[in-house]
Amino acid sequence: MGIRQILGLDFGLFKTGLAIGQTITRTASPIGILKMRKGQIDLPSFKKIMQDWKPDAMVIGIPVKMDESAFNISHQAEACAKWLEVTTGLPVFRVDERLTTKAARSELLDMKSSGIKQTKTVDAYAAVLILESWLREYV
Repeated sequence: MGIRQILGLDFGLFKTGLAIGQTITRTASPIGILKMRKGQIDLPSFKKIMQDWKPDAMVIGIPVKMDESAFNISHQAEACAKWLEVTTGLPVFRVDERLTTKAARSELLDMKSSGIKQTKTVDAYAAVLILESWLREYV
């Protein structure tokens, strides 16, 4: 059957943006944020997300500087990715998330100026961009 439904994560120390995507359509939609405690996932919230969406895999954004070096948070995002793999047994793919938050803010501003109501946070839209970039490249 393979991978069909994928959970996208825009990692943050206090909140992580979430998106859900499908390999069939190669599209993603924002679904909200996951509370974090200094880089650690809030387990009850995470379990609920997993039960509600039942992903086959996950894609997490790893922050990278423009010169290809890592931020301090890059190591925490990688640790989170490893934790997700061990905890869920699902494949967790890493994506260079350079400039996704900036692009998400720009997209939200465009939506607002077009009269489209924003119902999700910039972090969730950044998760959409991370997930859709992976879908375009690997599916």
